[in-house]
Amino acid sequence: MHKETGRPLPAPLLNKPKLPSSLLLAWNAFMALAHDRQVYMGGVTQIPYTALSQWARDHGVEGETFDRIVRLVKAMDGVWIEDVDRRMKAARR
Repeated sequence: MHKETGRPLPAPLLNKPKLPSSLLLAWNAFMALAHDRQVYMGGVTQIPYTALSQWARDHGVEGETFDRIVRLVKAMDGVWIEDVDRRMKAARR
């Protein structure tokens, strides 16, 4: 049951996967930086490396952990951009 609306939660939310704790830092970075990208008429750009680098400095992330976070965030970002592009193309039809 949704706390605010009192309605039942949709099945995808009831059955959502649990994120392994080893991926939480990358997920938090991705979510925090999702609005740092540029939006233009044809779509969106990647999360800038400078934003990711600053986030890492702010959170004390460095070395191998930083390299891993960069790879994971860029992978998530790529999937997100593909989805946005697909939706934008479908909306133009």
